[in-house]
Amino acid sequence: MSLVNPDIPLDQLLATFERLVRYHDLTYGYSDDPNSYRRGSREMSEIRLLAAALPKTEVTRIWNENVDRVVAEDFRAQFYWRN
Repeated sequence: MSLVNPDIPLDQLLATFERLVRYHDLTYGYSDDPNSYRRGSREMSEIRLLAAALPKTEVTRIWNENVDRVVAEDFRAQFYWRN
């Protein structure tokens, strides 16, 4: 069951997903600051909730493109989502 409003157009949901992913700190799990960790964990929950309501190929593409944009090449594999 999805908690996403079915009346919202798919392109708008994908744009929202892309914005959430773009501004998410992928390395929050390594933070020594509890506030940064909590914020990152909360954001990741929101991202996963929205991702569950969207086409898997699209969310995987958006996520992985963001990984390519912000993570050094040697460390990307651990952040990629798989189909």
